[in-house]
Amino acid sequence: QEPNLYFHETFTNDILYATLSFDLPNLEKEDLPYLRLFSLLLTQLGAGDKTYVQMLDWMQAKTGGVFSTLALNSQVMDPNIVKPTLQIQGKALHHDQEQLFKIFS
Repeated sequence: QEPNLYFHETFTNDILYATLSFDLPNLEKEDLPYLRLFSLLLTQLGAGDKTYVQMLDWMQAKTGGVFSTLALNSQVMDPNIVKPTLQIQGKALHHDQEQLFKIFS
């Protein structure tokens, strides 16, 4: 399935703000603390062939920050229904946008 891409142009002083949002599956109540731990650790670990220190150096050199959060999103058709999502967010100068998305991946 092709992902949805939403954007809007606005003046940001040449800073790109990006959010990747992932729908979460139904989880058992006892698994919820692990989800929180996962979201906290996600941007604080090494990835691929990079160690934690290498990832941190890369993020600090090329972005204004990368972090993850959990969110509950109310639905337009029924605001009493919420969908949980994992969001990975970051910002970078426009000329470093390719590096930001490489870090995301």
